[in-house]
Amino acid sequence: VTTFDDAEARTPLFESKLWKKGLAVQCVLLRENFRQRGDEAFAALLDRARLARLTEEDVDVLRSRLIERHPHVDQNELIKPRSYRKEVDALNSAALKRLSPVGEQHYSAVMLRCNEAGLMVKESDEARQKDQYAVDVELTLRVGARVMLRYNMDVARGLFNGVRGTVLGFKRSLLYPQETQLYPEVEFDGRGGTVIVEPYKWEFREMGRLLASFEQIPLILCYAMTIHKAQGATLPPVLLTMNCFGAGQAYVALSRVRRLEDLFLTNVDTKCVKTDPAAVKFYTENKLL
Repeated sequence: VTTFDDAEARTPLFESKLWKKGLAVQCVLLRENFRQRGDEAFAALLDRARLARLTEEDVDVLRSRLIERHPHVDQNELIKPRSYRKEVDALNSAALKRLSPVGEQHYSAVMLRCNEAGLMVKESDEARQKDQYAVDVELTLRVGARVMLRYNMDVARGLFNGVRGTVLGFKRSLLYPQETQLYPEVEFDGRGGTVIVEPYKWEFREMGRLLASFEQIPLILCYAMTIHKAQGATLPPVLLTMNCFGAGQAYVALSRVRRLEDLFLTNVDTKCVKTDPAAVKFYTENKLL
């Protein structure tokens, strides 16, 4: 376990300083696809997209998912993964403004870091703007807002990272009823009952030592979300705009759904389907392709 500077954080793991220290690392390729299990043709298309090797047939398949060809679909019900944060903010803000502002609640994250003296202090305002956390630093909610849970609250009850729900109101804490702060009461889709979602603290440690913490309501508005935040999540039907700029970004966006039928596109631009040559080289040299 180690920490990296900004440049190192953007370096592929297999090109990092830690990797190059000569540690004995065995590469294992996980071959079973759980997310797209049951739609083998879609899974194969995604494998080719991951390597930027889409065929003409693949492009035809993607064009068949253009939203203009599916007029019966309600676009308001589709999550909109987007490449740029400003697009996501605009879409979520517009959706939130359509709801009544009565009882609106706003939540600011509490961010602490360990300083040189070993004390936990509040993070600077500049650092608070970074889009590096599972949820937003600033969150505004209204009754009726569609939200997504961003941590595994209670897996046994189906309350895990990625489940969606609707804000029904705001109530006091169940653990600390003497507090005046109100927290969102959410009805998660298909889970039955409601849950008061209170702040959750993410902790960042090195060798057991606490380096920083981030505490916020573990919800995001889910009318739209950045592809960055969608990594690792399985999403219900989405409406994607293919204007991706980074290597692997288009693959991540396309592969968030379980089936091709859950993917809708505003456009098809294969030029944005890119891969990192260093990653392909690593896969090739280690016979993982």
